[in-house]
Amino acid sequence: MPRAQKKRGRRLKNAPYEKDEKHIKPEPIDEAKEMPADDYYDAELEAPQERGFGDQPFYGLLDAAQVEYFKEAETTMDLNLFAGPEEESQFYIAGWSEISGIELKVATDPTGSRFLERLMAHSGSVLELERLFVQFRGRVVELSMHKFASRCLETVVNCARKFVAAEVTQFPEVVANSDMDKDNTPAIHMVMEMYNEIANTLYAVAFHRFGSHVFRSLLTTLACNPLPPRSAKQSKQSQHTSLSNFHPDSLPAHPAVFERAVEYTLAKMLDGVTTEQARTAAMDPISSPVIQMVVQLEDERMQMGMLTLLFPDVVAAAAAPRDKKSNKNIKAEEKPEELDFMTISFIEKLLADETNGVGSHFLENILYTSPLSLVEYLCTSFFLPRLKIISRARGFSFAMKALAVRVGKKTATALCRGILEEVTDLSLNGIVLLSTAFAAATRYPVLAEVVTKKIETLSADKPNLLLALLNIDDISVITERPRNLLNDSVKQRALLLQGILTAPEEDSGSAELAKRITSGFLELPEERKLKFVANPVLSHVAEKIYLQRGLDAPTRRKLLNDLFGHIASSAQSVAVTTDANNADIPAAATLDDNNLACNPSASRVIDACFYTSAGLTHYRDRIAKELHAARETVMRSPYGKKVWRNWNMDLFSRARVQWQAKAPK
Repeated sequence: MPRAQKKRGRRLKNAPYEKDEKHIKPEPIDEAKEMPADDYYDAELEAPQERGFGDQPFYGLLDAAQVEYFKEAETTMDLNLFAGPEEESQFYIAGWSEISGIELKVATDPTGSRFLERLMAHSGSVLELERLFVQFRGRVVELSMHKFASRCLETVVNCARKFVAAEVTQFPEVVANSDMDKDNTPAIHMVMEMYNEIANTLYAVAFHRFGSHVFRSLLTTLACNPLPPRSAKQSKQSQHTSLSNFHPDSLPAHPAVFERAVEYTLAKMLDGVTTEQARTAAMDPISSPVIQMVVQLEDERMQMGMLTLLFPDVVAAAAAPRDKKSNKNIKAEEKPEELDFMTISFIEKLLADETNGVGSHFLENILYTSPLSLVEYLCTSFFLPRLKIISRARGFSFAMKALAVRVGKKTATALCRGILEEVTDLSLNGIVLLSTAFAAATRYPVLAEVVTKKIETLSADKPNLLLALLNIDDISVITERPRNLLNDSVKQRALLLQGILTAPEEDSGSAELAKRITSGFLELPEERKLKFVANPVLSHVAEKIYLQRGLDAPTRRKLLNDLFGHIASSAQSVAVTTDANNADIPAAATLDDNNLACNPSASRVIDACFYTSAGLTHYRDRIAKELHAARETVMRSPYGKKVWRNWNMDLFSRARVQWQAKAPK
């Protein structure tokens, strides 16, 4: 066997990293030298299991047969392939027995963790959660920092809510007594045991990418607050576990141990934190939701510890006694009216929204949850004097939504009039300011008239108000553009149009503008109108046009006439693709196929036609007949299925007379 060629001379000199480790001389160890403090660790706290890549704990891998079982089980649950309740109950019992002994492997596996979440969501006994938590005990901190196991821990907390509510109702003494009986209150004991593990490393979990979700769910349960609504992204990720499986409302009572844990957490979050650190965390996408929750919990307990760190001068000035007429501090020499330069810079950074929406949403939530005196002081001392500067900030509209709800009529009037002074044309910035002012004026009809008069003045020389506000001449220019490349201008203009079309009927100015917008839509040629309806952004405007209340019968007939013949077509051929599991996925119909019911955007307008056709003889039946004639095509599209369900077409197919009787008049 030939020997490996040795490297000598310059080749070895040029590649010193290829030296064998046995030739490296180890450094002598000085036992008398003290070890650095960072190198100390507690052997009892260090988990004995093996580590995977990075900081992710590794508990082994599932074999191919187990992964296939979990996939098939998920398919069974998705399609609800159960003959009855007994078979469904046996299925979940078999699922729990399948994961017995491999709970940690399942929780850290992408496929197994989803199956485990669904098992917990359908759990009807706290004993099943307890047996699962026994395997998690002592590993809560590291599991909460795992990408998949953190979701399982979050589901454990959310599932425990319904059992905590039952225990509080059955044993009301736990509300006032800090001592817990584990036999009577196992769910409360399990939640507190999980919290006690996290409490030792509070900051590490609370500000971790995955641990922050577990921390916020745990803190929400400890505070007995309702579960927050899920965002669109969270709903897509957690579509297999609905909030209805948990206890989404507030818990009926607050156990004493929970309240003590919340008080400790609020104090711990402020311990040793400086103003600079708190402001930096407020603009971080991971820690910002945690800071918002702390402010909300403090406000419920009449505390302002975090707000004092974030806005020290604002809290001090807002708490000072003020003159009702001048709205100034009575002791102005002790508490100056001008805000600190660093506070002004911090709020301007939040409004500038350079952190991809984090800063503006943080400021919006702070204005919603902070005490009214602080919000009023911020509005009069910061927002009103700087309207000309901050009105062009990216996050200004989000702050204005909160201010419009919180401040009084006098302050809201000053804000609205100050914003309108900055609007000189229908450019993008002007449209954004008009939308902001319109949102602020929804509470007060007097302000709404001022906004509508401003819009009428700016569009007086425009024959078609719809196209003037959209600032487009040809809709096809927008329709032909891909959905992800739609510019921000059309979206902002569409939001203003939707606000006008959904304004209360008592607002006469908005009602007149809505009529002009509807007339502009009817003036469009049929081809342009169909492209408008099929546009991803403009279809929302079309939906609001069709859903308007108070439209006369001739206008509604005109709105519906152009859609006939394009609602559904039985001659359409739907392309079929396959996913990773070789399952058939029908592609959505396009506008060229004259099938609006199967179009992702136009289908919402077809849904609105169900109410637009109310009271019009034969119009609703005519649309239903067109859908029924193209039943096969409509049912092959996911959007067509929704239209079919919203129109209650199954009843139409079986008993047309009953369908007509149940339809709204």
